[in-house]
Amino acid sequence: MEINEVKKDTYNLLNVNGRLDSTTAPEFEKALLNSIDAAKENLVNFKDLKYISSSGLRVLLVAAKKLSATGKKLTITAMQDHIKEVFDISGFTGLFNILPENPYEQ
Repeated sequence: MEINEVKKDTYNLLNVNGRLDSTTAPEFEKALLNSIDAAKENLVNFKDLKYISSSGLRVLLVAAKKLSATGKKLTITAMQDHIKEVFDISGFTGLFNILPENPYEQ
């Protein structure tokens, strides 16, 4: 998995590429929680995410709990259909703002 972080004045964007599983979840968790601490608006771009396991979903759940306590928001963008299906089945679709595309992509 690769994570590319883009920091802007009004938001932080994490571009996630590859597989988000038990091996890569700790790296993603560190990057996501650091991003949440640093910015009010946080986006995670899953355009190039190929796979997400329950470990990856757990990281997102931890982030959602942290965000609900701080009033910040997390938006997940550009999910492939098979990743969106995992979110739908697991009930995670309602926890996040999900957009079909990254609104800041140029």
